[in-house]
Amino acid sequence: MKAYTYVIAGNGITGLSAAEEIRKNDPEGSILMISRERHLTYYRVKLSHYINEDFKDSDILLHEKKWYEDRKIDVLLESEIQKIDFKESVVILDAEKIKYQKLLLATGSSPFVPPAKGLNQTGVFSFRTLDDLRTVQHYFRKVDRVAVVGGGILGVEAAWAVHELGKSVQIVEFVPHLLNRQLDDELSDEFASRLEKEGVEIYTGAGAEEIKGEEHVESVKVSDGREFKTDAVLFSCGIRSNTGLAKDSLVEVSRGIVVDNRMKTSVANVYAAGDVAELNGVTLGLWTAGMAQGKVAGKNMAGVRTEYQLEKPATMLNLNDIRIFSVGNASSELFALETPTGRDDGKIKLFFQEERLAGGVLVSDTRYMLDLKRAVFENRDCSEFIDQQMNALEIIEAIKKG
Repeated sequence: MKAYTYVIAGNGITGLSAAEEIRKNDPEGSILMISRERHLTYYRVKLSHYINEDFKDSDILLHEKKWYEDRKIDVLLESEIQKIDFKESVVILDAEKIKYQKLLLATGSSPFVPPAKGLNQTGVFSFRTLDDLRTVQHYFRKVDRVAVVGGGILGVEAAWAVHELGKSVQIVEFVPHLLNRQLDDELSDEFASRLEKEGVEIYTGAGAEEIKGEEHVESVKVSDGREFKTDAVLFSCGIRSNTGLAKDSLVEVSRGIVVDNRMKTSVANVYAAGDVAELNGVTLGLWTAGMAQGKVAGKNMAGVRTEYQLEKPATMLNLNDIRIFSVGNASSELFALETPTGRDDGKIKLFFQEERLAGGVLVSDTRYMLDLKRAVFENRDCSEFIDQQMNALEIIEAIKKG
């Protein structure tokens, strides 16, 4: 039986970040990354952008093979872990068993596809991997119309990429507004109007109820009775943590694998991080969070005590000339101030909770991105600025000056 000091289940950004930190802090300990995929770690967050692009697999990799070899990080690809014996500290694959001293579960997540009739139709897709993307690209080249179910960041990015392929695009979103986690109702309506002017059809406030067709997708019926023709359906409705390896075991599992601030699970020497990890009841499902949690897990696994603090979500949407940065809580229920920035038809909107900066959105003009992000993360007290009746631009300028 092979044995490693560190075994990492998964080779996404979380697993890679952990391996890098382990090696920085432990030059000698053996490291093995195991992945069911056939590719080295790649920019998963960019997949939707690549729908309309010709690219080589190497273009999307974070590091070439030599990078791993130089750091003595072993990678086992196209290998699926069947079971983990947490009592004996053994990972069980199809053809072999591997002993570990410390284990990181960085198994990520899978696309969530809501229940609908006709999901088995030819032309229905979801994607989470590079191979999924290749399949979607090949099929979309043959069709004229594509429906994207899901109006979050990834769904909108995918819809725009399909639009740039010259296809007709429909977006179906169950809640009443697109980007409902990033924008308040007013900004969402403005954003939707811009998409509609570009020719994107939008169906909000209703889910995909039935996908109709004989031999392949021909139309979609939404839950409010509307129906439209389309040739393919792409689901982008969020994710679910891949907790299967930990279920019915000694490891505590809720929505995700439950961890503490050091990314430790309920089992000694077993850690979890990224999309699969749940901290204080929260699974973030963000690339940046996965990277940060992976680093914290790697350091602790190598004996360097450090803690992860839950971060406030920050996202950037870039659709050619449509640029939107959102951080924190941009709820319509909060007190807000909105001001044009005077550059690139931009605007800034700040959201306050008890006069503290809870969130903010930059549209088109994103030069205040770092200042806004820092102030929201600090939960900046803005009572002085609000008392002086400053507008949003004046407030962020005052924050920038210190």
